[in-house]
Amino acid sequence: MYDFEFTQTAGTHKFRWPDKLLSVSVKSLHEHKTGQVSGEITVTTDAPGYKPLLHRANLNLSSTTARNTLSKTLSQRYNGANWDTILEQVCNTAIDAFREGEPIVEVFSCDEVKPPGYLLYPFLQLHKPTVIFGEGGDGKSLVGMLMAIAVILPWKDNRLGFSINRDGPTNVLWLDYETDRDTVTWNLSRFRNGLELPEVSLHYRRCSFPLTADVERIRNIIAEKNIGLLVIDSLGMACAGDLNSAETSIQFWGAQRQLNVTTLIIAHPSKDPLAKRRTIHGSGFFMREARSIWELKQVQEPGEEEKIVGLTHTKVNDGKLHRARGFRFLFSPNSIRVEKQDLDEVEEFRQQMSTGQQILTLLKDGDASVADIKEQTGLTENNIRVTLYRLQKRGKARKVGDNWGLAYQE
Repeated sequence: MYDFEFTQTAGTHKFRWPDKLLSVSVKSLHEHKTGQVSGEITVTTDAPGYKPLLHRANLNLSSTTARNTLSKTLSQRYNGANWDTILEQVCNTAIDAFREGEPIVEVFSCDEVKPPGYLLYPFLQLHKPTVIFGEGGDGKSLVGMLMAIAVILPWKDNRLGFSINRDGPTNVLWLDYETDRDTVTWNLSRFRNGLELPEVSLHYRRCSFPLTADVERIRNIIAEKNIGLLVIDSLGMACAGDLNSAETSIQFWGAQRQLNVTTLIIAHPSKDPLAKRRTIHGSGFFMREARSIWELKQVQEPGEEEKIVGLTHTKVNDGKLHRARGFRFLFSPNSIRVEKQDLDEVEEFRQQMSTGQQILTLLKDGDASVADIKEQTGLTENNIRVTLYRLQKRGKARKVGDNWGLAYQE
């Protein structure tokens, strides 16, 4: 046996035999249903008189026949080593490391209990995947870019209500499955002009392969560029196979989990007209495995140069559901200005609120009777009374003579 050096970096297994002037890397490992493990192997040398690249190919690491065939090929190209020995070391070590996976660690309870952290509060939980879904053209990519800008710049003092829980700027990798570099550059420049920001840049990659087939290269980019936020635009195009298949969804989330980085995923809604609530298009596992989900809707009149976007928090695994957030986008050919928008002031969003939200919004303008609330909201009297008593128990509403008012003044 030869002495060799072995390291693992972002899913790539690297071998080095200094005295033989040889290096081997094995990446894109995956295990077949038969239990066999295959991957891409690259063999290089520093020896004088040889081309650096000796061989690159896909190899079934579990197959003795495949190893023997490769050994004969390499012996013809470089005779300074026993290739049977080297390939035995490479295949056995790589398979063992691949199957070992993450190490087992012991987790203890502690006195200093900390809630889940955020890269961008309240939208992006640290090291977890967040999905924003909505109809095409509603502004999902623009909202995603706005969030990316917020974490790229040391933007502590902003007018949009973002809370950035980090020590400094974060690098962003934008995986674009839908548009092109020019479109992303144009929108990034318009935001910079409209928000009067300093020069801002992100790492961009135009993607054609599904995430499952590209995960190793993306993982390498994340490590090389020190990426803190990954944006996937969009979910459907980043998947391989039928979106309604559970297997497609499970494979996507398995690949995303390997990246181990805060991820914002842009998605489209289901087209099921019978659904009681809108969901992400495709298998139910897209909803189940996302750690946090925001539904996006927009209001824009034809011909108007402004768009009002509302984001409703519909799911979270760790923590609480956050109140809806609104933004007002004002467009020109060279700029995009953004302002906070109170969704209570927009009729289309007010109609979508829950009964409790509608009543609390009305009471912001002053105390009101049940009859007044009924007249202004169109709700039934019984529904109003039940909701008011529930709000009273929760400490949000109070009885004021024959009327009702807020338990506290916002």
